[in-house]
Amino acid sequence: MLSEFVQEYFLNPIQFPDKYAPYNTVNTIVFAALALLAAYLIYKILGRLKVKIDSAFFFSIIPFIFFGSIVRVLSDAHVLPRGIWFITPGVYVLTFALVFGAIMLSLALKNFFGRNFNKTVFFIGLIFAVFVFIPLAPLLHDLILASEILFLALVPVALIVLVKKFGAVERTAIFSQCFDGAASFVGVQSGGYVGQHVLENAFMGFHPIVFYLIKAVFAIFFVWVVGRELGKEEQLKNYLLLLVTIFGLAPGARDFLRIVAGV
Repeated sequence: MLSEFVQEYFLNPIQFPDKYAPYNTVNTIVFAALALLAAYLIYKILGRLKVKIDSAFFFSIIPFIFFGSIVRVLSDAHVLPRGIWFITPGVYVLTFALVFGAIMLSLALKNFFGRNFNKTVFFIGLIFAVFVFIPLAPLLHDLILASEILFLALVPVALIVLVKKFGAVERTAIFSQCFDGAASFVGVQSGGYVGQHVLENAFMGFHPIVFYLIKAVFAIFFVWVVGRELGKEEQLKNYLLLLVTIFGLAPGARDFLRIVAGV
């Protein structure tokens, strides 16, 4: 029974993408629970390593997010095989392994040679991201849909900048969620795509724009609450904003690149 359960809800969506949706209620709940557990453990590990989670660290992780999204799109485009490490959740594990390796190497270079920790992490991530982007670049062509997604993603951020609310980290977190919502909306509305996530499809059932609006409102509200409740706890506040950024920018960049590449 257990083997049949695992096969039906976890293995079949990976092995038979033409017959099964990639996400269902069961694997969504399990993946979410594992993600929360992993987030807690990673926070504790960073504390043990005495890594300061400030704005510099926050932005040093961004290239790795793009790395993971690009690898996923390369698998969608059949440039890479549909292997366990190139699709969800394996690509998150792969990306985290690279981030952890970059952090350990950067700490060593800082301790022995005085190298800037965050800059080293950033450039390692940038090298990985550029390396996987090279084979994807020739596939990118749909600039019209790309412009629509970026416009929608930037509108809430532009309004926030105009009213002089929040800082760079908070604005990036908001952008990431709006980017994800905009990519889903444009992909479904104009690109002929369908939503892959359970909650996404539930909101899309009303109208594709609803998902975008909910993401934008959620992001702004979350950033406001975190800033109000954790204003003096910079380490935890920045970590939560980083998590929100990852879970917005990673799927958003993947959908954006898929749409622009037409895969």
